[in-house]
Amino acid sequence: MRCKDCDADYIGETSKRLDTRLCEHYNSVAIATDGKSALLDHTKAMSHVMDWDSVHTLDHEQSYFPRKIGEVIKI
Repeated sequence: MRCKDCDADYIGETSKRLDTRLCEHYNSVAIATDGKSALLDHTKAMSHVMDWDSVHTLDHEQSYFPRKIGEVIKI
Protein backbone atom coordinates (compact mmCIF):
# COMPACT_ATOMS: atom_id res chain seq x y z
CA MET A 1 0.00 0.00 0.00
CA ARG A 2 1.28 3.43 -0.88
CA CYS A 3 1.01 6.72 0.94
CA LYS A 4 -0.75 9.40 -1.11
CA ASP A 5 1.41 12.15 0.36
CA CYS A 6 4.95 10.74 0.18
CA ASP A 7 6.99 7.84 -1.23
CA ALA A 8 6.28 5.51 1.71
CA ASP A 9 5.06 1.98 1.01
CA TYR A 10 3.68 -0.52 3.51
CA ILE A 11 4.52 -4.20 3.11
CA GLY A 12 3.16 -6.75 5.55
CA GLU A 13 2.47 -10.44 5.83
CA THR A 14 -0.58 -12.25 7.07
CA SER A 15 -2.24 -15.62 6.90
CA LYS A 16 -5.61 -13.84 6.67
CA ARG A 17 -7.56 -13.01 3.54
CA LEU A 18 -6.46 -9.71 2.01
CA ASP A 19 -9.88 -8.07 2.42
CA THR A 20 -9.98 -9.07 6.11
CA ARG A 21 -6.51 -7.66 6.83
CA LEU A 22 -7.20 -4.52 4.82
CA CYS A 23 -10.37 -3.92 6.85
CA GLU A 24 -8.37 -4.31 10.07
CA HIS A 25 -5.79 -1.78 8.87
CA TYR A 26 -8.48 0.65 7.72
CA ASN A 27 -10.30 0.44 11.07
CA SER A 28 -7.03 0.90 12.94
CA VAL A 29 -6.38 4.16 11.10
CA ALA A 30 -10.00 5.35 11.20
CA ILE A 31 -10.43 4.70 14.93
CA ALA A 32 -6.80 5.64 15.74
CA THR A 33 -6.55 3.41 18.81
CA ASP A 34 -4.24 0.56 17.78
CA GLY A 35 -0.70 1.45 18.86
CA LYS A 36 0.74 -1.55 16.97
CA SER A 37 -0.14 -0.32 13.49
CA ALA A 38 2.63 1.04 11.27
CA LEU A 39 -0.05 2.57 9.05
CA LEU A 40 -1.59 4.38 12.01
CA ASP A 41 1.83 5.54 13.20
CA HIS A 42 2.63 6.97 9.75
CA THR A 43 -0.72 8.67 9.19
CA LYS A 44 -0.73 10.22 12.68
CA ALA A 45 2.91 11.32 12.77
CA MET A 46 2.94 12.77 9.26
CA SER A 47 -0.76 13.72 8.82
CA HIS A 48 -0.71 11.64 5.64
CA VAL A 49 -3.38 9.58 3.91
CA MET A 50 -2.88 6.02 2.69
CA ASP A 51 -3.96 5.02 -0.82
CA TRP A 52 -6.37 2.23 0.07
CA ASP A 53 -6.98 1.54 -3.63
CA SER A 54 -3.31 0.68 -4.29
CA VAL A 55 -3.36 -2.52 -2.21
CA HIS A 56 -2.27 -5.70 -3.93
CA THR A 57 -0.76 -9.07 -3.09
CA LEU A 58 2.96 -9.45 -3.81
CA ASP A 59 3.19 -13.17 -3.09
CA HIS A 60 1.24 -16.07 -1.64
CA GLU A 61 2.73 -18.55 0.82
CA GLN A 62 0.81 -20.88 3.15
CA SER A 63 3.70 -21.72 5.50
CA TYR A 64 4.60 -19.27 8.27
CA PHE A 65 8.41 -19.18 8.11
CA PRO A 66 8.71 -18.91 4.32
CA ARG A 67 6.04 -16.17 4.47
CA LYS A 68 8.05 -14.23 7.10
CA ILE A 69 11.26 -14.60 5.10
CA GLY A 70 9.48 -13.39 1.97
CA GLU A 71 8.22 -10.33 3.86
CA VAL A 72 11.73 -9.45 5.04
CA ILE A 73 13.15 -9.81 1.53
CA LYS A 74 10.46 -7.58 0.04
CA ILE A 75 10.85 -4.90 2.72
